[in-house]
Amino acid sequence: MYYTGNDLCAQSYDDVTGSSEYGDDLLVAMKYLVLNGHVAARGTKIYVPAFLPVTALLHEKSILEHKIRLHGEEVTCQEARERLFAPKTPQNESVVDPMFKLFSAFVPPSPVLLCPTLFSQAAQDSSRQSLLANRIRAYRDAQKKAVDEFNDWRGQKHPAKAFEAKYLADPEQIRFEGGDVAGDCFHLSAAGQSKVASALLRGMR
Repeated sequence: MYYTGNDLCAQSYDDVTGSSEYGDDLLVAMKYLVLNGHVAARGTKIYVPAFLPVTALLHEKSILEHKIRLHGEEVTCQEARERLFAPKTPQNESVVDPMFKLFSAFVPPSPVLLCPTLFSQAAQDSSRQSLLANRIRAYRDAQKKAVDEFNDWRGQKHPAKAFEAKYLADPEQIRFEGGDVAGDCFHLSAAGQSKVASALLRGMR
């Protein structure tokens, strides 16, 4: 079960999913599997991977310096974010074209608008980055708590159903670098996905 960065993305930090809500929803989902699913012959394990360290996208030097193609030119991820992924103005200045801003309000073209709390509001603000990092740590604590509560509940209420939840801590240790991000400087590239897959496999083994 993979609860992803969507919980961290909102129009403002106040709208980010709370850690208690995050854990409660996860617990409800796992209980649903027991009440409505069929256990495998040798038992079923539910793996809950640790929330990824996505704040590295904001401060890891190799990611900030990672080069992408943007509107026909080569720029770094840092420059792309500062320009809100917009094309240069007719005057060839590195500012956002007013018409582009108007269009982007209806059709988000970039991670800056798709995930404002991570990119627009926290990109240049270390205090907001710390808030998000603390929220991720709280999410992980909520995941661990949900796993423990689920296993206790399942053992007491449904001892005949061999479901077991396990928290996978390995993703906590992933270090994302420049080559791990895709062309939007937000989603993971094949290399980044491979790091996640390897971490999950280590934990599952």
